[in-house]
Amino acid sequence: MGDVEAQSNGHTGSDESKALTDEKVPEVKIASAEKGKPKDDEFKGLTKEELLRYATDPFWIRLRWVLFIGFWLIWVAMLVASVVIIVYAPKCPSPEPKVWWQKGPIYKLNVATYKDSDSDGKGDIKGLIGELDYMVETGINTVFLSSLFKGAEGGNGDYGVIDYMSIDPELGTKADWDNLVSELNQRNIKVIVDLPVDRTSEQHEWFELSSAREPEFADFYLWQDAADAGWTMQAERGQAFYVGEGALPQLNLKNEKVVTKLEEVLKHWMNSGVNGFNINSFNSAGDSMADRQPFIKKIRSTIDSYSEDEQHILVSLGDRSVAEAKDLYGEAVSEVHVGELFHLVGFTPLSAEAQLDADSVVKYWNGLSSAMPANAWPTFSASGSGSRMAASSPDMTDAMNMLSLLVPATPVFIYGEELGLSEDSMNWIQMQSNQTKAAAEGLQTHYTVFSSLQELRHQEAILFGDMELVNKDGCLVLVRVKKGNPGYILIVNFNAQTTTLDLHETKNIAENLKLLVSSVDGVEFSLPDPNNPKSVPSTEVTLEARQARIFTFVPVF
Repeated sequence: MGDVEAQSNGHTGSDESKALTDEKVPEVKIASAEKGKPKDDEFKGLTKEELLRYATDPFWIRLRWVLFIGFWLIWVAMLVASVVIIVYAPKCPSPEPKVWWQKGPIYKLNVATYKDSDSDGKGDIKGLIGELDYMVETGINTVFLSSLFKGAEGGNGDYGVIDYMSIDPELGTKADWDNLVSELNQRNIKVIVDLPVDRTSEQHEWFELSSAREPEFADFYLWQDAADAGWTMQAERGQAFYVGEGALPQLNLKNEKVVTKLEEVLKHWMNSGVNGFNINSFNSAGDSMADRQPFIKKIRSTIDSYSEDEQHILVSLGDRSVAEAKDLYGEAVSEVHVGELFHLVGFTPLSAEAQLDADSVVKYWNGLSSAMPANAWPTFSASGSGSRMAASSPDMTDAMNMLSLLVPATPVFIYGEELGLSEDSMNWIQMQSNQTKAAAEGLQTHYTVFSSLQELRHQEAILFGDMELVNKDGCLVLVRVKKGNPGYILIVNFNAQTTTLDLHETKNIAENLKLLVSSVDGVEFSLPDPNNPKSVPSTEVTLEARQARIFTFVPVF
């Protein structure tokens, strides 16, 4: 058995040895070095000697210089062409910056009823000075002062000037006025004064001299023999002077000597720090508006010649109908909203409307804006003399303040409107104290709403942007947008119940709206509700009854 295995193993080993000896050994071939040499027809680079020949050859030197100079000439030409294109190519027109009287707001007050500094029962200039910081914090950039000059009341309560060059001594001294102007300038607040140019007190020197028939002043007023309706007999002169519908003697504004005297008044007060003059009545300058224009243009020319860039202005901020007010701008109004007559004109306030709702507000604004001359810059007043919004619609105080600050117009406020004051009195001081103290504690007040809007008023979309104003389901919806800037939307719910609006189809609106401020009627002097959403979808915007809200958003163009 063992032999068989041994024989078997022996055969296997001899077979393997035979296979290895019979297998063909592989050949190793060494390539010849000559096969790596390039053939004669392959590309060969220039030798150093050849390159040097080209570098020194006059022809190639000239060619290189031509190419070098040509490159730089072409580069300079392209640079010049680029500059020319930039300079002369049509540009997207950027809006002219708004000046102080277009930005507003204008804050109208009677110094005598504003604040009393010496407890004599009458407001004064020192009392006004004490409130200037409050005005800055509130966002006021212009004060409009009435009944400033030394004067006396006429028989029917009309205010008649005794001396155009003097401050009413009950309000303060010339030194007080100079101090006021200094403090205003430090805070960059402008001042407009009311200037009654068509009437004076019977105690005015001009009237006394005219009554005595002094030659220079004999025709300063309107005189006739008969004391007809609207005329009052003057014993010394033996003639009647014209009073019109009032009780004060009317100046003859057709008399060039009177106009010259009034020009002296303007220059005196501009030298004393006044930035603007309000002239409401000038009927004695002519029987029609066309007849009165030469007088207005003369006054305007005097103001314009005093300074450049419309830093001193002429306004007429009385409560006028649209039909009457539109003619006071003049026909030629420039693209920067400057007319040839008055810079700004006042309209009948919104509070005078028979009914206050979304439709009436839209109608009021559309009627005002459509009647304006092209490029004319309007004013907007929610309240008027004797018709404060807080008295007629107290729950709309915040809403109308918001509206006033968002429309493309100069807002005119009567002092205390920011607090919800319902009457012209010094009671506003206590209201101010209560609300500013509450605001410092983080509580909601009319004052916190108003003051929070001061920066909003100066946003590009508010000063220059497009506006859409519509009634949607009983709610007033106002949208302001300008490309490249945040958009703003004011919604006022005039309904007596909570209302939810779907605004996603509103032009330029975004999917989401961020809440900026809400009216506070019904929640005044309380802390803001932390559960109120800060952002809402434009498809579902909910407002409580009589509530107003302002949202911001990224416009979609």
